[in-house]
Amino acid sequence: MIDQNSNQKDWVGLWYTLAKEEAGINDLISFYQVHLLTMSIVKQVDLSHSQTDGLGGLLRVLEQNGVPVLKSPQSKTKPISNIFKKLSVLYKARNISKYHQVPWKEFNPQHRAANSEYDLAFKVLNEKNSTMIEACAKTHGGSVNSWLLYHLNKIITEQYFAKPSQGTWLFPVNMRGGLGTRPSSMNNSSAISIEIDPEDQHFDVHGQIKNRLKSNVHWVVWWSLQMGQVTGINYMKKVSKRRRENNFCLGTFSNMGEFQSEKSDFIWTFSPPGTPNFPFGMSLLKWNGQWVLTLKKHPAVGLSLVKSDEILTELLNRILVF
Repeated sequence: MIDQNSNQKDWVGLWYTLAKEEAGINDLISFYQVHLLTMSIVKQVDLSHSQTDGLGGLLRVLEQNGVPVLKSPQSKTKPISNIFKKLSVLYKARNISKYHQVPWKEFNPQHRAANSEYDLAFKVLNEKNSTMIEACAKTHGGSVNSWLLYHLNKIITEQYFAKPSQGTWLFPVNMRGGLGTRPSSMNNSSAISIEIDPEDQHFDVHGQIKNRLKSNVHWVVWWSLQMGQVTGINYMKKVSKRRRENNFCLGTFSNMGEFQSEKSDFIWTFSPPGTPNFPFGMSLLKWNGQWVLTLKKHPAVGLSLVKSDEILTELLNRILVF
C-alpha cells in the first residue's frame, strides 16, 4: 500500500508534467484579479499545475500580491491509517464507472490551445443573490455544489451533445486534512467522478456527491496518483497516454471554498487548465460573502456553439429559483 503521508515528491504534479512533455497539454492554472466596479480582469497570473493545485496556487498568488487572507478553506478529509479500513475503501470503489466517449456535436481532440484561445467568462454575485443561491439549493434538498452542477450539466448537454447521454464531471477534493506534514503548497487535491444521466434530478446529483465522499473514493484516486512511487515514471507515461486516448468527460467542477479578506474593490477567482479530455472548467469560490462563478471552455469543443458567458447567464436564470 502506498504511504499516504509520503511528502518527498509531488507525484500528482508529475502527471501534468508528463502530459505537457508527451502531448503538449496545457498545464496552467490561471488566477484572475477582478475589479468590482468595472467587472473586468485587471491581472492574470498563471502557475503550472505540476507545481501546485488551485488552492495552493491562489494562496501563493494572494501572498505575492499583498492580499491579506483572514479566512481560507479548510480540508475536511481525514487520514486513513488502518490497513483494514484501506482495504474496505478499495473494495467499495471497485465499481467506480469509467469515463466514456462523449457525443459532442463539434469536437477536435487534436486541438492544442494556448491560454489566450480559451473561452472565459465569470459572474460575481452580490451578497443578496449569493445568499439566495444557498437558500434555493437548501430548499430543493441539495447543496450549492449539487444545485449548480446539476443545472450546469443540463445546459451543456442540451447545447453541446449530439444526443442525450450521461455527463461525467471530475470533482476535486482538498486532501490537506489527511496528508500530515506534506507541504500545503504542493498538489494536495484528489477527485471523485460524478456521472449525471439525462433523467437524473438535482437530488440524485446531491446523493451521489455525498455518497462518494462518504465512501472515501477520493482516497483511492489519491493512491492511484501516487503509483509512480511503486511503478516508476516509464509506467506512468504509458498510463498517461492511455488516459489521454480513452478518458473523456465534460470537465471539472471545482468549489474552492470560502475566503475572507479586507474589503476592497477587487476580488480573485481562478480556472483550471482545461484539455480536450476535460474541456469545461467550472470554478467557484466565495469571496467576502459573494459567490464568484468562472467558466472556461477549451476550443476543442463547440467553436460555433453557445459561449461561456451565455452558459453562465442561463445558469443563473435556472439556479436563482425557489
